[in-house]
Amino acid sequence: MLGALGMARRTTFYIDPKGTVVFIDSSVSTGTHGTDVVKKLVELGVSAAQRPIEAGP
Repeated sequence: MLGALGMARRTTFYIDPKGTVVFIDSSVSTGTHGTDVVKKLVELGVSAAQRPIEAGP
């Protein structure tokens, strides 16, 4: 997605196992995104066993 100045803007979509979008985060900060995602997953009631494991670079 592009912001007002034509720069890329990051958005994270949280999708439940049924395929329903349960939250859209359009204020992503790359410096805190990992922590922000974990906090949101906890807030949404996703247990650690359900959280996906991200691959490295």
